Amino acid sequence: MELFAAGDESQMAVIRRWIDESDVFMLILGDRYGSIERESLKSYIHLEYEYALAQRKPLFAVIRRADPIASHAVEHSEQLAAFRTLVQEKMVRWWNEPNDIKLAIHETLAEFARRSELKGWVRGEDNVNVGAISEEIARLSSENASMRQRLAATAPRLFNGLTFEELFRLLAYTTWIVKQENAPKEFNALHQTAKFFNHERPAPLHLFWHFSAMLVRGTHITTPVLLKFARQLEEAGLILLPHPANTDTLYRLTDVGRQFLLCLRNAYDTGPIEEFRAS
Repeated sequence: MELFAAGDESQMAVIRRWIDESDVFMLILGDRYGSIERESLKSYIHLEYEYALAQRKPLFAVIRRADPIASHAVEHSEQLAAFRTLVQEKMVRWWNEPNDIKLAIHETLAEFARRSELKGWVRGEDNVNVGAISEEIARLSSENASMRQRLAATAPRLFNGLTFEELFRLLAYTTWIVKQENAPKEFNALHQTAKFFNHERPAPLHLFWHFSAMLVRGTHITTPVLLKFARQLEEAGLILLPHPANTDTLYRLTDVGRQFLLCLRNAYDTGPIEEFRAS
């Protein structure tokens, strides 16, 4: 009874629909008559059983063996006794312990399963069109794949967990102030690159852009100030610094660095890289 949801249908209407949709009606009858329906003054389970009989549903009951002394002490004992008499006119199994109920259910349902008039959960009369279902599944699979592609195309590309805009800001605004008289020639060249990006001072982003063509093939970076920028690029996963034990001392782009460079060139395709490299 706890399964009933609030709605316009009466409880008995729901019960009748459940019985109509079922192949077998099984009754487990204990020592109580149950909740009483107001109009008929019969218990709901009594009304269920009578409805199943009227619909000629295959049914069986598992009844608890009655205690003659206790039977008269229960509420609605006379109605319960009359109900038990009605139920015993059909197939009945008796129980004392819960295991008796389990055994009765397994054995009896196995017998019902061999009856040809019982159609099972999926009814053959429904004429399921397997071909149409297969076509629908194929259509939905194709639609799902197409939606995944569109989502992947619209999703922001990540560079070690950062979007292009986030990595751009990180590399563009990490700067070091270098006195003009101490600035190496390469650092002065980065000022021109910074102006191209409308930035005031050189940053790791400008080193990445300035050396990008050479980083593709591999290049040396030895100036201390530029090495600070290079280490920032390494932390971002854009370039690979040479290992001290490696004879190859060239700095090279990583795969992530190549992808970021392509995005950067696409955003600033009006600026000739070679112009800044030559300076």
